[in-house]
Amino acid sequence: SSPMRQHPPLTLSCTRLSPSAAPASHSSLALCGRACPSGTDKNVAELLQQVAKERLGYNLTEIGGIMVADRAAKGVAAAAGIEEEEVCLMHDGDKLGASAVGELVRTKNKVAVNPFSEGKAVMQNATNTAKHFSYGSSRIDKLHDFCKLTNEAPIRPCVIKNGTRVAALWRLVHSLLRMPRALNMYAQAFANEESGELGWTAPTKLEAEIEAVLYVTQLTSLLAQCERFFNGAYRVVIINLTLGALREQRSQLVQIVDLSQPTTAAILPRKPIQMSEMSETGKECLLRALLEGERRFCSNNTEEINDSDIIMSRREKCASMLDLRTTKGGHLNTAQLSACKEVLYEEYAKFAMTANATKLVKQ
Repeated sequence: SSPMRQHPPLTLSCTRLSPSAAPASHSSLALCGRACPSGTDKNVAELLQQVAKERLGYNLTEIGGIMVADRAAKGVAAAAGIEEEEVCLMHDGDKLGASAVGELVRTKNKVAVNPFSEGKAVMQNATNTAKHFSYGSSRIDKLHDFCKLTNEAPIRPCVIKNGTRVAALWRLVHSLLRMPRALNMYAQAFANEESGELGWTAPTKLEAEIEAVLYVTQLTSLLAQCERFFNGAYRVVIINLTLGALREQRSQLVQIVDLSQPTTAAILPRKPIQMSEMSETGKECLLRALLEGERRFCSNNTEEINDSDIIMSRREKCASMLDLRTTKGGHLNTAQLSACKEVLYEEYAKFAMTANATKLVKQ
């Protein structure tokens, strides 16, 4: 079992609405970090129920409307009797990129059912490149000298130190594409440096194709971490944005880094290409990212892309209508917008009945 299941945290989050024009306030209270003898959904749920009763005087079902957890702990909500569960996007988002390049695969009886050795080889080459310049200053100084000649950014390549929730895969490839010519000149000048071959090659159009896919998938983790305001409706916005961009790449154009235009700018020039112009590895990377997105967010349980809609929780449907940034439903299709309105009507009616019953009790 994972450390999260051995010491499951429980944080109670609530929003206090002000009757005046003052903005609502959002508060979180950490309640539990107690050791759990077994990491099963049932045992974790029982522990959280016990802590809630001890410290708050209520059962979770009395005070909680939805439970947000990482995907591995998704079943805890049902075991605790919570009406709805929701997967945390910060823990889930980077999995699209990892699946796209073959770092994340599905297994059956411990055997990968969707291996992608070509994608892993590209990422291993990128990792070797970044690591080559991570030791001391001599190598990076020589690379930066070449950057001056090629008019490219004299930066240090990003080495993956934390593989989750920080768009690390994209940052690695993108950092190399900021100086492809300098890397190529370095490789030619020092091909036999120290003890043999360098162990890496300079980035090419293939890396640019993979970066174009990772550039889209990194939105699912990057935006989830950077949003500071109320974000009940934002998971839907982010996922629809990501899946929409991947579907556009598949059917229309892919915006890849233009390697023929060296620049020192952080924003790299891009050029559009058709998916048919991509290498087989690049095509597979794009299709894997899209399929992983549909499997995670659209309940697509097949191995084929079917363009299904994102599955929204009742909380997300209500939030989409109540958040002034999303209330017009511009990020939703007609069926989704209708479903959001219907759930909002139902929840508002339940709220009115509860408020009226409470008022009668007080009288």
